[in-house]
Amino acid sequence: MSFVALASRVIIPLQIFLAFFFLFRGHNLPGGGFIGGLLLGLSLVLALLGFGFQRIKEAIPFEPSTVIGIGLFTAGISSFFGPLFGKGIFTGVWGSTVPFIGKLSSVLLFDVGVFLLVAGIVMKVVYSLMEEEC
Repeated sequence: MSFVALASRVIIPLQIFLAFFFLFRGHNLPGGGFIGGLLLGLSLVLALLGFGFQRIKEAIPFEPSTVIGIGLFTAGISSFFGPLFGKGIFTGVWGSTVPFIGKLSSVLLFDVGVFLLVAGIVMKVVYSLMEEEC
């Protein structure tokens, strides 16, 4: 087993935890969907370097285009919560507080959409580069 594969077994779970930490922290403090999506995408890059393209592609049961589409849909849906409550489009609507996540809101839904969109784009780019190499 290579050093990268061994190190990635420890680093990837930490990266995924940090990605979700920044996602849920971001709608109240600095961070958010973009940096969380980048961290999630970087964990994929590390997995590809440690375990190989074929093994990781078989382990991930969905295509990057699907993740991108779900992210765009989720971010788009968040824009309609404002008008439902008599406010402008893309106006934040805040709900109740959930432990470890914070306040549920349309802003969080938008951040989740950006998170999925960025992670999907990183997946698509990395898959394209790795397929070109194979």
